[in-house]
Amino acid sequence: MNILTLDAGTMGLKCALFTPSGEVLARSVANYGVNTPFPGWAEQPVEWIFGACIRAIRAILEAVPAPDVAVI
Repeated sequence: MNILTLDAGTMGLKCALFTPSGEVLARSVANYGVNTPFPGWAEQPVEWIFGACIRAIRAILEAVPAPDVAVI
């Protein structure tokens, strides 16, 4: 069983798939922006981050055929 990780940062989401021993099987990054509606304001709608999760996981699934994922 493999381990899928998600790391939401300021400008993008990193995703990686590891074996139980820590070997990297695949990794991907899905970028998103920052909305600044007013000076000093910064926001990132949850839809942007969720969409990045879907894109990043999809890239992993395309790179590793039928990965056996136990933990996210």
